[in-house]
Amino acid sequence: MLTIGRSPADRKGRSDLTHIFDRLRDQQVRSILKVTVYDDESPCHTDAAIVKCLEGFGVEIWNWIRIDLPSDVISRASKELHHISLYCSGNHAVLRGWSAKGGFGDPAKFPKVS
Repeated sequence: MLTIGRSPADRKGRSDLTHIFDRLRDQQVRSILKVTVYDDESPCHTDAAIVKCLEGFGVEIWNWIRIDLPSDVISRASKELHHISLYCSGNHAVLRGWSAKGGFGDPAKFPKVS
């Protein structure tokens, strides 16, 4: 299905994991060493749901298994990252975005990733 003119907020996707991370917040968890989420089935979690799940936790090792996840979603979710695992469909536009000026090489967005 091709959708033209819809905003990202209108796109259908999952958000069911947000309640788990909300529960961790309620339990005063502030740091997550490593997060691994298998989100490779359709529909996957929306970008907004991923940010909502992880923002404020200070995740150090990122392994959210979703194809072609934009770098800005990851940077909004955590500034404490040391290691990021990426999963790509082979789409050259995604690869260029990851390596572009505002992508993973941007020290303002990813200050601890080498």
